Amino acid sequence: MSQAQADTPSVRISPTSARARRGRGAGGRLVVATLLLTLVALTAVSCGSTSHPPTLQAAPDAQQALRDALFTSASDDAGAPTIATYDPIQVDDPAATTVATLIYPSLVTLDSALNVRLWAAESMNVSPDGKTITFTLRSGMRFSDGEPINAQTFAFALNRALDPCNRAPLAWYLYPIASAAAFNQEACAAPAQDGIAGPITTLIGIGQPITVVDPLTLTLTLGQPSMRLLTTLTQPIAFAVPQQLVQQYGAQWTSHLTDHGGFGGGLFLLKRTPEQGGLLLLRNTAFWGASPRLREIAYSLYSASAAARAQAYSDYQAGKLDIGYPTAAQGAALPKSAGAQTTPLLRLAYLGLNWRSAPFNEQGVREAVAEAINKQAIATQALGGQVIATNHIVPLGMVEYNPALLGPDSTQGVSGSTALAVKLAQQFASSACNGAFATCPAITLEAPAEDPNASVVAADIARMWQAVAPGYPLTVRVEPEAELRQREQSGAAQFYLDTWVADYPDAQNALGRFTPSTPGVSGSVNLPDAKALLATADAEQDPTQRAKDYQAAEQLLISAVAVIPLYQEQLYWVTPAQVQNVVFDPLGQMSVYDALPSVVIMRRA
Repeated sequence: MSQAQADTPSVRISPTSARARRGRGAGGRLVVATLLLTLVALTAVSCGSTSHPPTLQAAPDAQQALRDALFTSASDDAGAPTIATYDPIQVDDPAATTVATLIYPSLVTLDSALNVRLWAAESMNVSPDGKTITFTLRSGMRFSDGEPINAQTFAFALNRALDPCNRAPLAWYLYPIASAAAFNQEACAAPAQDGIAGPITTLIGIGQPITVVDPLTLTLTLGQPSMRLLTTLTQPIAFAVPQQLVQQYGAQWTSHLTDHGGFGGGLFLLKRTPEQGGLLLLRNTAFWGASPRLREIAYSLYSASAAARAQAYSDYQAGKLDIGYPTAAQGAALPKSAGAQTTPLLRLAYLGLNWRSAPFNEQGVREAVAEAINKQAIATQALGGQVIATNHIVPLGMVEYNPALLGPDSTQGVSGSTALAVKLAQQFASSACNGAFATCPAITLEAPAEDPNASVVAADIARMWQAVAPGYPLTVRVEPEAELRQREQSGAAQFYLDTWVADYPDAQNALGRFTPSTPGVSGSVNLPDAKALLATADAEQDPTQRAKDYQAAEQLLISAVAVIPLYQEQLYWVTPAQVQNVVFDPLGQMSVYDALPSVVIMRRA
C-alpha cells in the first residue's frame, strides 16, 4: 500500500435492502415498481448525498502547493508588505521567523507541543556541572548549493550572531554562553571590516566558549548552568547560515539567496521573494530528513493592520488562500460546522502592580484588587469569548504550565470573590484611610492606546473595583504604548494593563522578569524565596525537576499578587476539507518537526 493510500480516509456505504410483498395484478406491479424506484433513488442519494463525505486521497505531487498568508509590519520602498529580513540574526518578527525556520537548519527545534527536539544535531550531551553542552551533528548535511553543514557552520553562525558589528537585536538570547555578553557589548570600530575594538575578537577556538572539536562535534561552554539556552537555540538567532556566501557578499549576501534556482538548508528553498513576483518556497530535495509532502508554499503578504487581516480572511473565503485566519471575534462567532480551530498563544494580558507605590505596597490591597476582578466575565462578556481567562504567568501551551496553580484565594477560580475583596478592602480602609475609601492613596490605571481591547477592559476593571470599594479614587489613563512601556521600565508606573508576549517558549522567559536584577515595576517585587527558586530552576538539568521549581516559584508570585494575569489570547484558523493536517503551535508557527511535514493537499478519489 502506498503512503497516499494509507493516508486516504475511506467511507463505507452499507447497501440498503427492502422486502416487498408480492402484489397481484396492476396494483401489485405498481407497489413493486414504486419500491424499485425508491431503491434507485436511495442508491443515488447514498452515492451523492452530502451527509456522506466523499472519499479523498492525496493529490499528485504537482498539486501539493499550499497558498498561505503572512502578516508583516515591514514594507518595501513602494509601501507594499514584504519580509523584513532573510538574515536569521536580524529576525525579530513572526513573518520573517516563519521563512527563516523553513530555509535554515538549527541544532535543535521545537515540536508542536514546544518540546525541544534534536534536529541537525543527532545527539546532545550535557556535562555533570551543566556548563558544557556537546552536540554531535548528523553526517552528510549540505546546503542546496553543496556547501557542507557541519560543526564549523554552526560555530560561525553563533559567533556571527554575537559579533557586536552585526548588531543582532536578539543576541541576548545567547548570553548563557560564556563571555557572550562581554563580546556582544564590545565596541565595533569598523563595521564594514568587522573591526571589533575590544579584547574579545571571537568566541571560536580551542579553549574558547564555542569549540569545533571535529567536523561533526560542537561544544558550547556556558558561563553558568542555564538550560534555557536549549530553547533559545531553536530560534532564528542560532540558525546556521552559509559561511561561504556571507563571506563572499558581505552585508548583501541575502540578496543572492534566489540565485541559481533558490537556496536553503532546511525543509524548503527560497525560490522567489515578494519583489521578484511573490514569496515562493520549494521543497528542498537535499534535506537530510524526511521530505515534506508539500512541494511548494506560496505566501501572500499582508500588513499587520486590522483592515489587512480582514482582507486576508476575505481572500480565503474567496478561494484565494488555503488557510483562513479569522479575527478572534470572527473565530469565536463561527459555528462548529465551519471547522474553525484554535490554539492558545503565548500572549497574556495582565495587570502590573508597583510594590514600591502605595497602596500596592500592602498585600491586602493587592489581594483585594485581584479578587474584585471577574476575569471570566471580561473574557466572555467584554471580549465575546475570544480569550481564555487565566491565573497563570506561565501560559497554557508552555511545557512548564502548571494545571494545579491556585489563585490568591487558594482556589482555581477565575471569577474573583466579591465578598473576600470587600472584606480586604474594608480592612485596608480601616487601618490606613481612617475608614473612608475616599481618603485612601489614589490609583491610576494606565492602558495602551494601541490595543483596541485595553480601554474596554480597563473600564471594566475600574467598575469592578468601585463595586468593592465605593468612592475609592481611581483614574483610568489611556496613553501611547511606548510611553507606558517607558514608565513601566523606569518604575514610574503604579498600576497598568499590558500584554506579555513570549520571546521564546520557556518558563524562564515568563518568570525571569521577577529575578533580582530586573529593573522597573517587575523589579519591585520582593520575594526572596521565589527568586531563589528561579535561579535554581534555570540551572536545573532534569526537565521534570526544572518544571517543578518554576511552578513552585510561580505559585509564590501569584499568591503574593506579584502580577494579576487576566486572559490568554488565541489563534483561530480554518481550512477547506482538501487541506489536511494543518496545526499551529502556541507561537503561531507550524512546527518543522512534526506539523508542516505532514500537511497535504487532498482531492476526490
